[in-house]
Amino acid sequence: MRVIPLFWLLFPLGLPAKELVICGTMEPPLKYLDADQKPHGLDIDIVTAIFDKLETPFRVELADSGARLTRNAETGACDLVMTHSYKAERVISSIPNRPIYATAGTSSCARRTC
Repeated sequence: MRVIPLFWLLFPLGLPAKELVICGTMEPPLKYLDADQKPHGLDIDIVTAIFDKLETPFRVELADSGARLTRNAETGACDLVMTHSYKAERVISSIPNRPIYATAGTSSCARRTC
C-alpha cells in the first residue's frame, strides 16, 4: 500500500514553476530599456527564445551599473547573471570551489551551477 502514495510523487502536481530572474547591465544594442522601460536587444531576444522553448517563466531585469548587478547577485535577487565580465573580486563562492560567476570573458552562468 505504500507504493501508491509514492507513485503520485512521480507526477507533477500542476504547480507553476518559480519565475527565473535574469539580470544584466544595459549595453545597447545587446541589452537596453525601451521607452516603456521594457528590456529589448539581441541578448534579450536570445534569452527569450531559449526560455520560451523550455517553457520556463522568466523575467529580465537590467541594472544601471556593474556594482548594482554584483550586489543583486550576491543577495540572491538574481538567479542568473547575463554577460558580467570577469574580475577576481566578483568571484564569490556559495559552494566550496564552485564560483557563482563564470570565469571566462563575458559569458552567462547560473547561480550555484557553475
